[in-house]
Amino acid sequence: MSQHATFDQICDRLHALIEGGHLPDKAAQQAGRLLQRLETPVRFSLLGPSSLERARIINALLGRDVVPLWPARPSVQLGFGDAPATSATLSNGRRVSVESLDAGLAPDTVFLSLTRNEPLLRTTRLLDVVTDGTPAELRMALRWAAKRTDVFLWCTNRFEPAELEVWRSVEERFMDHAFLVLWGEDRELRARQLKAELAGEFLDVIAVDLDAVAPSADPGLRSLSEGLRRHVDLGRQADNDSALLFLKKFADLAGQPDLAREETAPRPSAAAPLTAPVSMPVSFRDQPPAAEPDAPAADPVERRALEQVCRQGLSLICDRARQLGALLREDGAGSSEGIAAHCRQTIEHLTGILDSAADLPHEDRAALSDMLMSAEELLVLMEIEGDGQPGVDSLCLLIQLRRAFEERLAA
Repeated sequence: MSQHATFDQICDRLHALIEGGHLPDKAAQQAGRLLQRLETPVRFSLLGPSSLERARIINALLGRDVVPLWPARPSVQLGFGDAPATSATLSNGRRVSVESLDAGLAPDTVFLSLTRNEPLLRTTRLLDVVTDGTPAELRMALRWAAKRTDVFLWCTNRFEPAELEVWRSVEERFMDHAFLVLWGEDRELRARQLKAELAGEFLDVIAVDLDAVAPSADPGLRSLSEGLRRHVDLGRQADNDSALLFLKKFADLAGQPDLAREETAPRPSAAAPLTAPVSMPVSFRDQPPAAEPDAPAADPVERRALEQVCRQGLSLICDRARQLGALLREDGAGSSEGIAAHCRQTIEHLTGILDSAADLPHEDRAALSDMLMSAEELLVLMEIEGDGQPGVDSLCLLIQLRRAFEERLAA
């Protein structure tokens, strides 16, 4: 995709549309979610048995010592700020400002927040989760961090079977967005072995030399840094694409030029088989937080509301799919405009079902709303391209909507 429309231009246009009051209410909410995604750094979380080595990895990625190399320290979050600031959260929940880390921390400090003017932190937020290293604590930490994470870095010396068992408890979506980072003796050999053994468990297995004179001198640290940068670019590009599709649809309301004219992604091949349906353009940051396996049972009223929404949605999707099939049989290939209108009405009806469910839990509402937003973005993309196989693509879109509601109902 060309880069005629810069990140700042896209954000400015979304701000203008929202503040101008030109958008319908639902579109304004969608624009707000898009803007929030664009302006939120990609969140990386580091876990593993040893906290000291993770601090060294963070410092190597930043290019200087920022996280103290204390044998025992609380969990640390690092974010960007023009001026450095440090705050500590105490065991009683009180948050206090820390003038300097040189004097150490209060003994009841449970969390440390560092704001620093570091280039990496402009686009990322780093969270180092400290535990006692036992499988039970690591499992709890993994569940807690999953709600605050886009990409995981599991950092360890050996990666023992107990660690693998803990890691396999994470939601499957994270396995495509996670790195296993190894150090110590024979790290290169172990990395090659684990990469073969753990195919599908991690995006990559990287061996790093924590004793390197400089991060740039170690191929492993360079590879890790480049992997994080690629993931940041991936997240931002996917969010940019979604925003450009939105602007393509609504820019006329504010008299804005069309930024998306030259920004659309390459269209699927017209010869694509039916077994390779078009997929909704979803950023890896679109997904809802991972559900906690050991969470208390859901409120019965909320569960009934979710079941009602999902069953109504599934019934509607099946009816609309049958109607689309009849439309295609009557009109042959069918007109692109008629097919797009049919799909858009389906999404609008599903949104109406969602909006009318007052007792629907927030997490389920957000997940289903994001899914419908992604479906609408794909529909706009299909209209922009204007060719391919609109009938097949539309049926595939309805199938994906059906699966999304079925998965939510089964959760």
